Amino acid sequence: MKNTLSYSQSTYCFSLLKGGIPKTGLIGIQGTLGSGKTEAVIQFLNENDKLKAVWVESEFNLYPQALGLQGVSLERILFLESSWVFWCVTQVLKSQIFQVAILYHDAFSEVELRRLQILARQTQSLILLLQDTEKILSQVRWPFLLQLESRRTQVSSHPILNILRSKNSELWHAQI
Repeated sequence: MKNTLSYSQSTYCFSLLKGGIPKTGLIGIQGTLGSGKTEAVIQFLNENDKLKAVWVESEFNLYPQALGLQGVSLERILFLESSWVFWCVTQVLKSQIFQVAILYHDAFSEVELRRLQILARQTQSLILLLQDTEKILSQVRWPFLLQLESRRTQVSSHPILNILRSKNSELWHAQI
């Protein structure tokens, strides 16, 4: 399985991906319900405890206090519920207060995904797009710097991230 990365750009520490995760870009994490997408993001936030993040959903399914119970400092996370997810994340990242945006939304158009990619580059931020289905990520591949699949095995209850595709020409994959 591929889960090792090497970048010429700077990365955040992320133990689920050897080599870390890029500090700037649009990254998609897909998987079925219960595959560990949220758990992977919580682990990322715990490993990068100085980052300020915004978590935006159109209908909140996340219980924010659960992040606190798993060690994430809630003082550095802004939770937003809005039917205007794209507008919210655009305004928040343009404020330059937050380095990371976590979006749980399945209804972005191809144009909005491209705009999110540009926004991440302009604001030097990381956008993590979590999706329950493969529909959007498999049909619209080009805006994503990195596409990951979260899954669980019968051996471990912890999520495993597999690299499905990378856009960055400076990125290489290694088998482990």
